[in-house]
Amino acid sequence: VEDAMVANRALHVSTKTPAWQAVANGNHDAELTTLFTQLRDTYACIWLSLWHEPENDLDLGSAYTAMHWRNMQLRAESIRATVGADNVLIVPVLIDQTIQNGGGPDWVIEDTSKFPLYGIDFYSNSYSTSPLDLRANARFNANVNYLTARGIDICFPEAGGTIGSSGQRDPLYLTALLNECLDPANRIKSIAWFDDGANELGGATSDPDDEVLDVFHTALVADYSYRGGARRGT
Repeated sequence: VEDAMVANRALHVSTKTPAWQAVANGNHDAELTTLFTQLRDTYACIWLSLWHEPENDLDLGSAYTAMHWRNMQLRAESIRATVGADNVLIVPVLIDQTIQNGGGPDWVIEDTSKFPLYGIDFYSNSYSTSPLDLRANARFNANVNYLTARGIDICFPEAGGTIGSSGQRDPLYLTALLNECLDPANRIKSIAWFDDGANELGGATSDPDDEVLDVFHTALVADYSYRGGARRGT
């Protein structure tokens, strides 16, 4: 957070939680109140994702259902508003195939006054091997069209790095996503580097992605990158 404030950038933070049902039921209101109070007092612009890609974790038990996850987001948003953390926006993040496979109604909260922005993590090889055909990709369009039709803005939280079996991302892939963000006709708002250690900026393991990093670093210092201190939303 301190680094983001020094650079005057927005920060997208992703974290896990206790069991979704327990959070939704209010068992962890005290922890959420402390979290949002601390984030409020940083005055940084923060996008906060609580348990990204929940579809991967439905096997954790009966306390982990789509309803519990949605209600957890709603509980957290209520506490954020009560605390007055107006510099924080809760950004739910889903896997790319969920909406394409018809899971939108289960996971997307259609209340843009509370959740105006959703993140989508793309894991199809076609996004890295055919970057110039991004708009011809059925999965990409399924996500963008579904959220856009509901007035929901979109971000790409895991745009860079070497992602599992998908392999190294083509620099043109990041460029294509960046161009989507810059198109004023789109509801696409941001891209972010996926920093999990294996993709750490400047780390030894990020060497294969140096060309992708170059695109990302160029974007960070460009005039269109976000500047302006604390503000909530997009």
